[in-house]
Amino acid sequence: AEQAIGARENVTLSGRVPDVRPYVARSTVFIVPLRMGSGTRLKVLEAMAQGMPIVSTSIGCEGLDVVAGEHLLIADTPDEFAVATLRLLQDETLRHHLGQRARQFVVERYDWDHIVLHLEHVYQQVIELARHSKPETTMALRGGQV
Repeated sequence: AEQAIGARENVTLSGRVPDVRPYVARSTVFIVPLRMGSGTRLKVLEAMAQGMPIVSTSIGCEGLDVVAGEHLLIADTPDEFAVATLRLLQDETLRHHLGQRARQFVVERYDWDHIVLHLEHVYQQVIELARHSKPETTMALRGGQV
């Protein structure tokens, strides 16, 4: 199957590359056709950070608080996926809109400054809980045996 895909006109199989950003930047649409899987969706966030318009399955963007039609297009069947991809390839205005909204989404929610502030808030909550808890709870929070 890989040889058949690579033999097609306008299809290049790159294999492993040291940095995906130049490849993503040269692309028109970023597709995420995952039908199973788990873990973080860092590649999706990277593409969003580059302002790429994205077509993904629901599983491909699982765990991200994205809105279909606002940050990306979601399609779960092969026919829907093909239609959504062709739609983005043909509609420059939609590509631009989704790419801008995707970039804004990442900056607002996944920028390091935002993440650090959120993490500091969580740490403050843990500290406050520890101050007002029984000694055995404090030990458990510190990783000690109760």
